[in-house]
Amino acid sequence: MIKNTSIIQKRPLIVIVEDDDANIRLIVNALESGSRQFDFQFVLSGQDIRKFLANSHLHLIIADINLLKADELWPDKILDLPFPVILMDNNWDKEKALMTVENGFMAYISKSEDDFNKLPYIAARTLREWDCMMQSRDIKSESGLSYTIEELSNANRKILDQQQRLLEEERHKVLLQIAGATAHKLGQPLMTLLGNIEMIELNKKSPDKLKNNLEKIKDAGQRMSNIVKNMQTIRSHETKTYYNDISIIDLDQELRILLVEDSDHDFGILDAILKNNDNIAIKRAVNISKAVRALKEDDFDLIFLDHYLPDGNSLDFLTFLNKKELDIPVTVITGQGDEMIAYQVIQAGAHDYLPKDKISHKSISRIIINMMEKARLKKEIKSAREKMAELSTRDELTGLYNQNYFMDSLRREISKAARYDIGLELCMMDFDHEKKINQIYGHTAWDMVIAEVGKILKKSVRESDLICRFSHDKFAVILPNTQPEEAKTACERFRGMVENYEFRYNSSQFQVNMSMGIASFNKNVRNTDEFVAIAGRILNQTRGENGNKKI
Repeated sequence: MIKNTSIIQKRPLIVIVEDDDANIRLIVNALESGSRQFDFQFVLSGQDIRKFLANSHLHLIIADINLLKADELWPDKILDLPFPVILMDNNWDKEKALMTVENGFMAYISKSEDDFNKLPYIAARTLREWDCMMQSRDIKSESGLSYTIEELSNANRKILDQQQRLLEEERHKVLLQIAGATAHKLGQPLMTLLGNIEMIELNKKSPDKLKNNLEKIKDAGQRMSNIVKNMQTIRSHETKTYYNDISIIDLDQELRILLVEDSDHDFGILDAILKNNDNIAIKRAVNISKAVRALKEDDFDLIFLDHYLPDGNSLDFLTFLNKKELDIPVTVITGQGDEMIAYQVIQAGAHDYLPKDKISHKSISRIIINMMEKARLKKEIKSAREKMAELSTRDELTGLYNQNYFMDSLRREISKAARYDIGLELCMMDFDHEKKINQIYGHTAWDMVIAEVGKILKKSVRESDLICRFSHDKFAVILPNTQPEEAKTACERFRGMVENYEFRYNSSQFQVNMSMGIASFNKNVRNTDEFVAIAGRILNQTRGENGNKKI
């Protein structure tokens, strides 16, 4: 965090408005204890501050709420004070605390020994927050931003609304895709089921055939049951109907909330509101370091995060969450309703923001419901995509069959080859020196190479062959009813077509090479995994000899 140079060069001057001798002694003891961080001066009324207003050394005012007449000192500028102001009151009052923040004051404390002892810490924190606020204003001014608070607020709300709409649209799109994939997946066992039901009528007088039909019906029914069961697990969270018939996550389950807040005053307000719900468990961290430690020790459903913290700000913490891929909903608590900060934290990944002067039971409840709903939708989409990956048969980048479909097909071809004693060859292909292409041209260029090679291979295989993208950089081809020499000829054709192809990316042209390994099926091969492993070992031997070698 950048520090104000004037604060670094000299000790800040605090002007304290207090007329009670006992309180003055407690304040002096607190500010003089330990390392002396501040210079301070006592005055008896708010009017006496006037002589300090022209003093550039003045940094902070701490004043009795009844002695300071801010409206007299700065008419019409209560919400834009020229110095940070902390108000003291004989007894702490929640309503007054909220009112002081709404009116632009930085903090509100009670005249108790405990709060007086914390004055050095409270003063340092206030100056740090004020410094950040002034820098934020300078940045807005220098960048020529002409947004009003209302415009920024509207922009932030539009972003949040857009996020909600996108989540809903994505959810519907994925569910429709799943429906299509499920229909495709159910097609084969359904046809088997119906076909064998018809055969039962024809095979009534043949017990052996009838038994075979029943076994096939049972197998098809089990496959369909497994598909349906797989689909039923997509919604991993139980939901409950709330107002307006909206079905959202059941909030009756316990929620674990991490409150990252170093101010005892602000934490007390949030804690008092959240404790009204018996199902909420709260843990507090007073800075980013302790929040990181808390995340390592416990799991949390939500995070409420103060923007200004002793060792950084909310943007630093959001960066950490993104880097560690911790997808925990975060609401940032902003001081003074700063809409520019709100805009930045939403862009950085925060689910929502809440100005401190808007904290109430209603606003906190609304935010918890919104955060949990957004989190649920994100998890549903992630889960749905995982199910789609299982159900889908095609690789998105190349349009070729994927590994799941390939392994199912290989299993069938092995069974056929073993039963009818016909040839079966398996070709595994991998690129030589792919890291070099990645380093020179980047991942986008490499994706282009993968897609183009997929097209080349698709054109070169027979109708009876099955080609797939086996993994990130590997391709595989099943060549049924094929002899070893025929497989070598076909794979050499594949290799040559790739070797001679000129790839173009932006203004660059380059070529790539592939190595290949061919395995022949025999009755000593026990299963598909072993067959694939044999082809993989042969491929690795070819690559080990500098690759791109004639087979």
